[in-house]
Amino acid sequence: MDFDSKSNDVPSLTKINFMWDGLPKIDFNETVMYPLNAGLASVSLKNDSLLATALTRDAGGILGVPAAGTPGIPANVVTGNDQRVRKLFAVILKYMPPGCRLYKLFMRDFLERSL
Repeated sequence: MDFDSKSNDVPSLTKINFMWDGLPKIDFNETVMYPLNAGLASVSLKNDSLLATALTRDAGGILGVPAAGTPGIPANVVTGNDQRVRKLFAVILKYMPPGCRLYKLFMRDFLERSL
């Protein structure tokens, strides 16, 4: 899959200079989750949003229709889910500073699974 320099950009998050430092916050929902969810909901790939992918409700996701592991699931549905998962991973990391502990954890423990 070819990406351009803006492929992992979520315009609504970039516009508000959204960045999560990877640290817990008392107002986490208001400052991180709500803007992130709104941004992910605004980006679609293969007929499903990145928010639906994060919630595993996209086609090929665990709660999606058709669900992951369903016998006879079309190959294009599995491929679309895989592409959305990889893009979701890259988008989330784009809005975290590379030096933060959680970014390093994601890169170390989840990068291979997302490829």
